[in-house]
Amino acid sequence: MKNDKVVIFCFGYLCEKTWRNNWQRHQEIIQRLNDNFQLIYIKNLGYTDTWHRLKKILYSLKLILIKSNKNKGGGGLNQEQVDIKFYKLFVIPIFIRFFLFFNLILCIYQLNSLMKKFDGHKFLFWFSYPNPLFPYLVKKYNHIPSIYDCNQRYAYKKDFPKKYLKYEKLLSQLVTVIFADSQVIYNDKIVLNKKVYKISQGVNLKNACNHQSYQNINISKNDTESNIIGYVGSFNQALDIDLIKYLANKRKCYNFYLVGVGSKIKEYFKEFDNVLCFDHVDYTEIGYYIRNFSVCIIPYKINEFTQGVFPTKFLEYLSYFKPIVSTFLPDLIDYCDVVSIAYNYEDFLAKIDYHLQDKSFIARKKEKITEVLAKNTWDMKYNQIYASILNVLEEITF
Repeated sequence: MKNDKVVIFCFGYLCEKTWRNNWQRHQEIIQRLNDNFQLIYIKNLGYTDTWHRLKKILYSLKLILIKSNKNKGGGGLNQEQVDIKFYKLFVIPIFIRFFLFFNLILCIYQLNSLMKKFDGHKFLFWFSYPNPLFPYLVKKYNHIPSIYDCNQRYAYKKDFPKKYLKYEKLLSQLVTVIFADSQVIYNDKIVLNKKVYKISQGVNLKNACNHQSYQNINISKNDTESNIIGYVGSFNQALDIDLIKYLANKRKCYNFYLVGVGSKIKEYFKEFDNVLCFDHVDYTEIGYYIRNFSVCIIPYKINEFTQGVFPTKFLEYLSYFKPIVSTFLPDLIDYCDVVSIAYNYEDFLAKIDYHLQDKSFIARKKEKITEVLAKNTWDMKYNQIYASILNVLEEITF
């Protein structure tokens, strides 16, 4: 049942055009929040480098110079493509010194205008990423409960400006509740805030039940009859290119499918005929690829950043009842019955070989896999989030 008397301001990192590009944790949670409450999605305010700031400045100037209609820009709500209300706050995309103070005034003015439209409602702030403005918004609206959904260790994220880490820390200290995506992130945050809950990745079992055929998928008959070692995900700082090269070089008789990694990664595998890289794949078609994988892999580097990662595709691989080999990630230790954890390159290769030879592994583990999936559906995860929100709303006096 929808609670129309509660309005959630979600400060997210997507927009209408990117909302359906890759359906992950963020969309699963926000879509459900939108179903249960009135939700306004504040589009990405940014925290990026100089070039990205310049593009945002040009875009902001465009908003000023061109009269946008009510469903575009900073003046109104937008429901294009999805049923979520998107809103663009006008800010100057520079968050240092004077600009930080000026942007804070701009944000407060625009948020106050929005809140006036919901007179008599309860409000809640939901932060999906850190931005230097956010701690000051929490301070300004200290009567409004706030939630920080943290799914990355920003201290070790390469493209996150180190000078902004103090704001991420301050946000963690000030919010009412933190949801941590992994055990390591939970450990990081519990020293900053007493109310931290581990809400790791979930799985939508409906995706695995969708047996729709896709005629435009480029998998040849020869490939489907051979050993396909598959990875689904983006090309980012977590992906261990050297590990994939090692595997492809040692097992030239295997086909390695890297799905969704984009075109840039192809440069790394020019010399490999057995590595096939796919550009962006619609999330509704990912299942077709996974069904054709002989073994699914999570070839992540081992470093401070990946130690805080709960791999998004782990449960999705599992929902198709596929054998999985992963590098050592702390959150997967609890699932060692259904995933093979490798501790070095040689061990990773040996475990792939093992799963290709042991055809009965999945049959033996089917009951355990079913149990793991049942405990980690997005419905189960969201119920925990929903209960926490209700508790927060009850504790706050408006």
